[in-house]
Amino acid sequence: MTASIPHSCFVFPVQRHAALGAAISMLLCTTTALATPSLDQKAQAPRTQIHAPDLVVEAMAAPSTAINQPGNLSLVGLTTYPKRGVRIANSLGPIDGISGEQVRNDTPFRIASLTKSFTAAAIFKLIEQGRFELDNPIQALLSEATEAQMRLANVDPRTITVRQLLAHRSGLQDYVGDAYATQLVANPSRKWTRAEQLAIALELGAFGADEVYLYADTNYILLGEIIERSTQTTLAASYRSLLNFSGLGLNSTYLESAETAPTGLGKPLRAYVRGFDTSLFDASFDLYGGGGLISTTKDVTQFYRALFAGRVISKASVKLMSETVSGGGFSEAAYGLGLMPFYIGNHACYGHIGFSNVIAGHCPSIDYTFVYAGGSDLIKELRLTEQGLGYQVARSLRIDTTPKPFGADFERTRCPKELLNDATSVQCGVLAVPEKRDAARGEPNRLLRFPVAVAQPLPRAGALSKTPLLLLGGGPGDALLPTFTGLFNTPEASTSLLNGQDLIAIEYRGVGAARPNLTCDTRLRSADDALQCVSKFADLQVDLSRYTSLEIAADIEQLRNSLNVERWKLLGFSYGTRQALTVLRERPHTVQAIVLDGVDPPNASFNDATDYARTLDSLFASCMRQTDCEASFPNLKLRLYNSLNELDRLPMMINGGLITGSNLVDSLAIYQGDPALLAYLPAVMDAYARKDVEFLERVIVPSLPDQAIAADPNFSDALFFSISCQGSAPFVNRSELQMQLSGNDPILRSRAKLTQDNLDICAVWPSAALTGRENQNASLSVPTLILNGEFDLQTAPSLGRALAASSSNARTLEFPAIGHIALTQSTACAALAVAEFLAAASPTNVQASCVAQLPSVRWMTAINEAFFTLIGR
Repeated sequence: MTASIPHSCFVFPVQRHAALGAAISMLLCTTTALATPSLDQKAQAPRTQIHAPDLVVEAMAAPSTAINQPGNLSLVGLTTYPKRGVRIANSLGPIDGISGEQVRNDTPFRIASLTKSFTAAAIFKLIEQGRFELDNPIQALLSEATEAQMRLANVDPRTITVRQLLAHRSGLQDYVGDAYATQLVANPSRKWTRAEQLAIALELGAFGADEVYLYADTNYILLGEIIERSTQTTLAASYRSLLNFSGLGLNSTYLESAETAPTGLGKPLRAYVRGFDTSLFDASFDLYGGGGLISTTKDVTQFYRALFAGRVISKASVKLMSETVSGGGFSEAAYGLGLMPFYIGNHACYGHIGFSNVIAGHCPSIDYTFVYAGGSDLIKELRLTEQGLGYQVARSLRIDTTPKPFGADFERTRCPKELLNDATSVQCGVLAVPEKRDAARGEPNRLLRFPVAVAQPLPRAGALSKTPLLLLGGGPGDALLPTFTGLFNTPEASTSLLNGQDLIAIEYRGVGAARPNLTCDTRLRSADDALQCVSKFADLQVDLSRYTSLEIAADIEQLRNSLNVERWKLLGFSYGTRQALTVLRERPHTVQAIVLDGVDPPNASFNDATDYARTLDSLFASCMRQTDCEASFPNLKLRLYNSLNELDRLPMMINGGLITGSNLVDSLAIYQGDPALLAYLPAVMDAYARKDVEFLERVIVPSLPDQAIAADPNFSDALFFSISCQGSAPFVNRSELQMQLSGNDPILRSRAKLTQDNLDICAVWPSAALTGRENQNASLSVPTLILNGEFDLQTAPSLGRALAASSSNARTLEFPAIGHIALTQSTACAALAVAEFLAAASPTNVQASCVAQLPSVRWMTAINEAFFTLIGR
């Protein structure tokens, strides 16, 4: 298991971004509870009956949210499905969201970020005209003033391309955040310039071009400037000419404040965000390419249909816009080049969402289009997911929304860019499961959604192989998908593991991109921190006692049924090995074979002090066997232990905080995540033993008692404690723990202290009644391969050896010169060994000859600059 409360840590930059809606909510303090409508209130909500040639559809128009909030009963929508002769128009509620004049079918509205599709199409039109190319740097396309503004902020426009702006991969951050929201609320009528908005973004700093996907209006205001400079006219005039507004019949579409509203067009629909009337914002707050257009459902529908018909830009350009996936995935946030790709059932669809409560989507394969604008962000159906209006109306229209060959509880989504390559077919989606499978009738019970990725080798792609390989992540609480992405894009690993079976990766409930995500606001270091986190999730009505290994095993069983898999093979990493053994124990008939990498069996102690010390002893012994290591660091263990004990008695002041021996002990595990870094561990311990102040100040940042530590977005600490406090903590040997805490061994004492800190948190953590099975090992009734790193400080190699000795079905392979997880540190050899085992389905037939050929560790005898490069310092 991964310890959750480090006494010290390395500093890495943490980037934060708050959506404008959330920022407005915080600024206005609109945190009062919303009243839930009664059954009678829901029954009285207006509904629209739509007559079509051969069916009658009752389309939901009133949102299932509190009816006493402004704007949440105002909606205008249009859905077209020519195949069935259907044209569904929705209009209800007051235009101002409160009372008075009612919404009509032709009521206009701010389309907000739907404007990005128009901007992207205009860029492609200019590319088709030969003005520039998709992969041209933007330097020559921007004004001198904008270029100078970027350079002054150390952002080089020569390194950013037009494609990267379209894809939100320029590295630029979004100006729409906390600072912007503060100024908007304070002065809604302020007129903004593009330069002012760019300045806010640049003040936040930037990532390198193409390093990350980061949705940011900043990209599109720069694209707006590129359009203006290329056409030598205004953005409004450019839209009209490049996109042929008149030819497409977009007679009700105009750029707000830059153009006069068309004659006869009525008042725009007001939109409320957290109860704030955003129509009070001057149009310039969202005007320069990322938003700004006002339109109607009819015009927006015509635009998207014309776009995919090749009447706006060429179909080749549309293919680039729609099929390029630049980021996102597993949600409506997947992004192409100006379009958001999503699915309705197995039908690929494309569209966009807008800040002013707007959605639009078009599914070319079935010629189905929908556009909806609502008066409030509380209308939860305004989304491009299975819960959205487009999806719900599609069901009413008898469009097949089944994500074949998967079950009805599986919703297909676009895969992240990182999972796409030319040699493999990858399908992605989210599985919906109940938080409480035993909930009583009428008891609140939320649906949990977590990501699933299915990889298949080409050319075979379709139904799953009879026994696919399911990957299970670690922690508990570590996001699996980043690890899976790394393996997937490592040719040696993907080629070996995809040989003969499909790969399935699943995030556990509460982890990473799963919803809800169980990440606390800060890292948990005390019971007080824990109580704040528990309170946070109680307010969100999350039952933390339902996030256990047994519940996850039930989720995995639901996934097996949804994917129509009879049996599968399991590959677990770290805590994932415990989860694999739990699945084997609970449902042995569903498992054909298991691979355990960094084994952490259910009966392993939550107190890892003895195992930690044992692994360090093997490292000391290895250093002594290497002549120059022993000569460089004589009596290393004794000197280190003496210094650690001294520091526990009299801590050192380092970088403004006190460093104890326990701090240094716990930091040792950081060095075993990379073989190149592991090789420096004796030298690091020597520096610790010498109390090298210069070294310590360069690598150690103390966790100050009054300083909150930012949460890691890839680690769900609340899930860690939900699983640990219910599956491991109750079984700690308290007598042994107290002996270690009061003993003279600084390694045992430090790790025992960490265990005690975690137990203090568990004392206040919500827990369910124990079943008695939590710490029971599984009988290894199926072929089992166990992988261990020689110097694994997280899951000791001795655990793997003991488990392998318990069954004739098991075999262990120990990889030299690495720490935790063989498949990430000795990838090529480990993947070959796993593939050989899975093909043979027998541990006795595994030769794994590459393991014997791996070199032994070569310890570094001095700290050098290469070391500091490895740790990013």
